[in-house]
Amino acid sequence: MSYARKQVIPFYEGRIGSWQIKIDRLSLDVSELSKRFDRLAKAWHAMLRRLGYHAAYEDLWERLLGLSSLPLSRSHSPNILDCGAGTGSFSAAFARAWASPVKVSGVDASPGMLSEAETLYAQQGIKADLRCADTRSLPYLDNEFDLVMTAHVLEHLVNPKVALREMKRVLKPGGWLVVGVTRDSLLGRYIHFKWRTHLFKPAQLAKWIDSEGLNVLDEDIPLRGLFGKTSLVCVCQKPLTAEQIDHDK
Repeated sequence: MSYARKQVIPFYEGRIGSWQIKIDRLSLDVSELSKRFDRLAKAWHAMLRRLGYHAAYEDLWERLLGLSSLPLSRSHSPNILDCGAGTGSFSAAFARAWASPVKVSGVDASPGMLSEAETLYAQQGIKADLRCADTRSLPYLDNEFDLVMTAHVLEHLVNPKVALREMKRVLKPGGWLVVGVTRDSLLGRYIHFKWRTHLFKPAQLAKWIDSEGLNVLDEDIPLRGLFGKTSLVCVCQKPLTAEQIDHDK
């Protein structure tokens, strides 16, 4: 793709004296991101563990699973989708916190990352179906999953709403979508500079999610360690159908 045809992600917008300044950066397209993550795949999982992300993921899921409003029953094996699964650490942390069998489906644009995820799931005895796919066009049926999760994927997309729309489509009515993105912080700006990503404030992310017809349950979940300094996690829910609402009355 030529530079002239590439889309951009906002980098800076502000005022210097009487000058109104707006700077955009050319985005990394899916093929470029795939190549970058393929190169990093072998070291990625160990790096996240050293930075404390694995422990932070487990802490997050343990707290979320303690909420009575989580629409998952311990009596059945939930069907989970990890969008941008990477090496599988986010969904594997969920499986450990759930502590009973779960079925994990995962998509990622990087074959190298999916290979590492396959190894991790096998080591932890997690049944997984992994596919190399774009989160903006998910290879699944409508209303298929009890829980959809995504960590540090949306910020790489020029228009994250397209992926949010797809995640909503494959989520069952009443199901949860857990979204993790790069927070607008000092460390977040380093990631923004290196990876040409969007930066998110809680209100902005909540507004985007709401615009796609999802109900925001918590727009800024407290997070531990470095994960909390770089990341923002929002929990939302796909609305129930009219039939489900009538049944619950």
